[in-house]
Amino acid sequence: MMAQPEQTLAKILKNGARALAAYALEKVSEPGESLGNPSDSGATAEASVVEHMSGESDPAATQFQQWHHLLTARLEELSVAVLTGTPERFVEQVRWIRAALESRGVPPRALRARLEALRSVLAEEIPAALAPLAIAYLDRALQEFHGDPPGMTPRLSADTPEGRLAAAYLVAILEGDRHRARRLVLDAVDQGVPPLEIYRKVLLPAQEELGRMWVLDEINVAEEHFATATTRAVMAELNARLVAKRPEGKRLLIAAVAGNQHDLGVQAVADVFEAEGWKVISLGANVPAEDLGQAVDFFEPDVVGLSVTLLTQLPTLEQAIAAIRASRHGPKVKILVGGRGAAGCQSLVRAWGADGCVASVDEGLALANALVNESSSK
Repeated sequence: MMAQPEQTLAKILKNGARALAAYALEKVSEPGESLGNPSDSGATAEASVVEHMSGESDPAATQFQQWHHLLTARLEELSVAVLTGTPERFVEQVRWIRAALESRGVPPRALRARLEALRSVLAEEIPAALAPLAIAYLDRALQEFHGDPPGMTPRLSADTPEGRLAAAYLVAILEGDRHRARRLVLDAVDQGVPPLEIYRKVLLPAQEELGRMWVLDEINVAEEHFATATTRAVMAELNARLVAKRPEGKRLLIAAVAGNQHDLGVQAVADVFEAEGWKVISLGANVPAEDLGQAVDFFEPDVVGLSVTLLTQLPTLEQAIAAIRASRHGPKVKILVGGRGAAGCQSLVRAWGADGCVASVDEGLALANALVNESSSK
């Protein structure tokens, strides 16, 4: 259980995020740079998010909305970092947004000036007993502002046949050739590459690379959506070709927590576990905590897998774990957490009642098997 001061501060930051962001922007004397021109096809990430937020034709008003949205999002991330005691995660978020903005022509000094203004506002507006903790997190982000965020380097390598296939698959997608992308994968399977290897070493790495490219404005939203839809269709065909191992009686229930709309990774994990002899119940994206608890009681799985994409979904993860543990079958089930949002949170998720935090499909499969085997041997 987190100490009361952290809980109180996190609540103040989250509930007051919009007002605090507006106060900070009033302190920035320079007009600053726009986060992106809505008419530019390459305006993605933070710039694309704000395009639909404002119908203003006044460039200054649009610019204010963009920066206001960006600072509000950082305050929500700061709130979660304080609540979970993970300042390093806030540093990562600031570095990512700096890199994303810089790739869109916004100089780092523009973001830094606004974060420094935000620091001043926190000192003025947050109760004196709590302000130093918030400022300490922000100071660390400012001190480590220019480091590279994790995952900045390209994900794909030409050193292996699978890496070259992944690169060719990605090129076909980015050229808008869904048929060629599909044939590359299915031809490889016809030539003897196991479908599970395609999942592990081609499709998932290619999807991770797409995510990196999207953040850095190397592709636009439409291209990312087309790529994801193509990969989802290819996975469906691969799944039909999977030859599952003999069922071993192990049961996995997997879902993305409430607020997490990304379920491609969830489906990949479900397919791999099923091929390895598990019975899998996949609930997909954005599953409320209460429904997870009910599903655990109904299906009585051996393991529950929970997917978290964003740092700001960690409080929802805690609620999901609590709901599962409070269910009738909950005390018996093993809970594993995965996804980019939970990276590096092993001790945290264990404190909340989970049994582990995994970084890959294979790691999750190995740990799930070990936990179930350990339980059955008792």
